Amino acid sequence: MVTHDSAIGSTSRLAWKGEGMADFLFYDHGSVWLMFPQNDGAREYAVDVLAEDSPMHGAGYAIEPRYVADIVTALQDDGFICVKG
Repeated sequence: MVTHDSAIGSTSRLAWKGEGMADFLFYDHGSVWLMFPQNDGAREYAVDVLAEDSPMHGAGYAIEPRYVADIVTALQDDGFICVKG
């Protein structure tokens, strides 16, 4: 389980999986999280679902901490494996 709790959105209740089978990797950098699609299916999903002007940092999508729990839950509901790196 993740121990990070932001003031607005909590990720501590999320069930993170092992890194070897990840569709999406998430990295907590304090004021921003980065989400990295790890395979073609994840990349296609991100392009189809996310806005064209979604903020990027390198190859990762920059996400405000308050949105991480909802995004991970939605990805998991759609069958993707999410890993906190």
